[in-house]
Amino acid sequence: MKPKIRSLTFYFLLPVFLFLLGTFSLFKYLSAGEFGITNLDIHQLDWERPPQRSELLKWDTLLGKFHSRFSNLGIVSLRFDSQGRGSDDILVFRLREAGTAKWLYEANYKTDQIQPHQLFPFGFPVIRDSAGKDYEFQVESLRGATGSGIFLDSQPPVFVAKSSFTKSELLADKTLLTYFLKNKFFNIFEDPDTLLNAILFFLPLFLFLMFAATRNVHPIPLILFAMIPIVFDIIGLTRKYDFMYLSVAFFWSLITWRYRPDSRVSGYLALSFLVMTTVFIVFKQMVFAEKTTVWAFLFLCLTALQQAYELKNKK
Repeated sequence: MKPKIRSLTFYFLLPVFLFLLGTFSLFKYLSAGEFGITNLDIHQLDWERPPQRSELLKWDTLLGKFHSRFSNLGIVSLRFDSQGRGSDDILVFRLREAGTAKWLYEANYKTDQIQPHQLFPFGFPVIRDSAGKDYEFQVESLRGATGSGIFLDSQPPVFVAKSSFTKSELLADKTLLTYFLKNKFFNIFEDPDTLLNAILFFLPLFLFLMFAATRNVHPIPLILFAMIPIVFDIIGLTRKYDFMYLSVAFFWSLITWRYRPDSRVSGYLALSFLVMTTVFIVFKQMVFAEKTTVWAFLFLCLTALQQAYELKNKK
């Protein structure tokens, strides 16, 4: 009976836990991020009047046009940067439906509210019937000066139009909830950073399913497969992602649990990353050196845990 319970726990409850962990992490990321969990976002923008220079000066005007795919349009956000300087400019934001002369909304915003490299929201009364319509917005500087003006940041996305929904209205209307969930799913795939985080949140589940489907496979292919995320992290990613380290450590633990390799295998990998760190430092590739240092530390920890297990179970 006990082997059946262990098998049920390992092959059913563990993947359910990993799925819930990925789902919870994704919801937490969306809730804390720039886009919000109850928003539908549009990133496509056509500049009718793009910035003529990087710094907005007095009477400089930005004019953009976008297509609203969703109802409940309520926010247009632009990413600005003050470059660490104080700015006392005032920006006038205007919004209207394309092809009309009357502005639907106009308001002034002080630039001292703008956070560096963050999307700044220009909010306005929610437009319920915005789906399928084109809108134009204008941002004008009233007193920008050289040395104290605000910059339009180049970090993508520079523009986001948000359609906002409340939790109460989504839960009260099943048709609206279905509409929202379908479009939110595609929203995740439209933003590269959100998509990358979503993949990493479910990476432990994917690695477990692959491990469970390869019971009779030689360990070498699995060890080589474990190196793929590591190489991608060192070469392809510019930031550190905790779920990448968690996923590889989890997958490596599964390999050692099934095949019982000597702890020296993990030790050799840790030593290899230390050698790579030294090489990167010599060639002044500090970004790569930081990455390999983290992986060296991770495999040193795994080596220590394996050695402790081997000493405890040595006959």
